[in-house]
Amino acid sequence: MLQRHLAPALQPFPPLRFPSYSHFYLDNGIEVYGIPATTFPLFSIELVFAAARRHESAPQVASFCNSLLDDGTVRYSAFDISEAVEQWGCQLSTTDGYDYSSITLNGLSQHFERVLPLLQHLVCEAVFPETELVLLQNKELQSLQIRKSDSDYIASQWLQSMVLGGSTPYGYLTRATDIKALHREQLLHFYQTHYTPARCTIFVAGAVPAYWQQLLNQTFGSDNWGKPDQPVFDEKAYPTYTKYRPQQKQKHLSASPQCSIVWGMPTIRQQHPDSNALFFANTILGGFFGSRLMTRLREQKGYTYGIYTQISYFLNAAYWSLSAETGNAVTPKALKEINVVIQRFLDKPPPKKEIEMVRNYILGNSLHWIDGVFNSLNTLRNNVLNGFEPTNELANFEYDIQTISAKRIQEVAQLYLQPQNMSQVVVGGVKDITNI
Repeated sequence: MLQRHLAPALQPFPPLRFPSYSHFYLDNGIEVYGIPATTFPLFSIELVFAAARRHESAPQVASFCNSLLDDGTVRYSAFDISEAVEQWGCQLSTTDGYDYSSITLNGLSQHFERVLPLLQHLVCEAVFPETELVLLQNKELQSLQIRKSDSDYIASQWLQSMVLGGSTPYGYLTRATDIKALHREQLLHFYQTHYTPARCTIFVAGAVPAYWQQLLNQTFGSDNWGKPDQPVFDEKAYPTYTKYRPQQKQKHLSASPQCSIVWGMPTIRQQHPDSNALFFANTILGGFFGSRLMTRLREQKGYTYGIYTQISYFLNAAYWSLSAETGNAVTPKALKEINVVIQRFLDKPPPKKEIEMVRNYILGNSLHWIDGVFNSLNTLRNNVLNGFEPTNELANFEYDIQTISAKRIQEVAQLYLQPQNMSQVVVGGVKDITNI
């Protein structure tokens, strides 16, 4: 008989197994990764380019170039592109980042072969109409003006600039003058020199035709797109930020009923051997809803609805950050309490029960990384672009999480989470906070 008053016994965590995938090259050298699957009649194809912030010769060029890819080609207007995508039941999106930019097409499998030429036109024949550029500039200027009154946006931007350097592609602040200075010739040159086969990687997943590899080669495998022979801005020309010093900064917003608190500092990159251990330590401190910071400042003190810490990784940098929003009246108390929680975490190894809880949380959450073909593709993409072999990286991560000890957690916390190394920013309704 089923005993409903008894909790089921804990089961061993199933090993993480990355699904098999295809890896090959098109005739022009483009690297392709694919995870074909017939579970659902859907597909996803993403073209990723080394054409992002760290490659641009002027601020905002990469972002605007990527955003305008689907706003007109030699053959199609922005309206034609939008109408075709909707007619075939697809979804088209562009994404610009710090290290890579991409264009993604999701849709019904029955239209895979039909929509590939449209995607090819976007990456090979974009024209960047002047009218669309002006519209985007006006939109971004309005958005920037609105964000300037958002305490969370101001605090996050300041912190990233303080930690990663205001003169680097990872840390420069968006300015209205940079947006206004953009012109079509800049975008066109960036597009022609960076959206090329040599800078492209393709990721495909879902129910695709049996001859999908041939289709990709026919569509994207030629050398007649882009102008890779033109001079390309060398991302190494951007100065590497090595002059970090902890800073404190505050901005008073008289109309704000609360304060945005952000702390941060540079940290180790994802390729560092301590990265998985630091990830574990960060999760205990503030990486999930049951963390120490959340328990203390939300559950016990009632200072905030939420407080979290995270590690942001880039190809050439990484930084740790803490963020919370608190009422003006309790902001000074919250700042002191954050210091107390972090110091207690450094002073004493975590108990076994807490370690087991966080270990189960991390491993359980990691199952989402390979839950279904599209999540698996996203994991594959992230590993490949960061220089990891996907199968080995997943196994290494699981091993590190399964075997970590209390002593190891305390060691990495004391090494990488020292409060005196953290920059601190407070933006909101509190007029003055001395010794943040």
